[in-house]
Amino acid sequence: MIQSAASQFRWANLLTYLAVSAAALGVAFTNGPDTRFWGGAGIALAVAFDLFDGRFARLFPRTENEQRVGVEIDSLADVISFGLAPPICLLRVVQVMGFIDLAILVAAAVFYLICIVTRLAHFNIFQANTGGFIGLPSNIPPLICTVLLLGVPGPALSTAVLAAGGAAAVGGFRIPRPNRVVLYSILAISLIVASGHLWLLVIR
Repeated sequence: MIQSAASQFRWANLLTYLAVSAAALGVAFTNGPDTRFWGGAGIALAVAFDLFDGRFARLFPRTENEQRVGVEIDSLADVISFGLAPPICLLRVVQVMGFIDLAILVAAAVFYLICIVTRLAHFNIFQANTGGFIGLPSNIPPLICTVLLLGVPGPALSTAVLAAGGAAAVGGFRIPRPNRVVLYSILAISLIVASGHLWLLVIR
């Protein structure tokens, strides 16, 4: 007998749920330049949680099917946290003067989303057990976007970051899995950026 989807609310998926919740709340509270710190903090925290969600999940005993569901949850959460949240926040923050600039920025945002979705699917099928990455990991471009959100980026810079980030995510270059120094360095950057956004929320 097939169990309900509610049976998959497991502690093993906790960090993934925290990541997507942080990004979603960041998007929900970002509505213009003055509220950009919500998006920046939410996405940066999502990156921090994502760095260790797989390691955290492996601490819990799971059946093969439960592991497969966990992989699906992680990918769907990453689509929201790293595919949707960054371009939506930028679109809500960037002040665009004309229709052409807006059209170009929206096109870059859609391109970025499509690239991240494709990259996540490609990872699950072709990269998961290779010991490395092909193309830039999907949590790095969002981290760059959070740095941009410490200020009010212009449309040209935002367009360039989204286009370059999307292209790098589906690129053919190979990256080895990060060692502990790299991993904890990315964690530190994520937490510093998140703390910066939260601090600016407090003092503004």
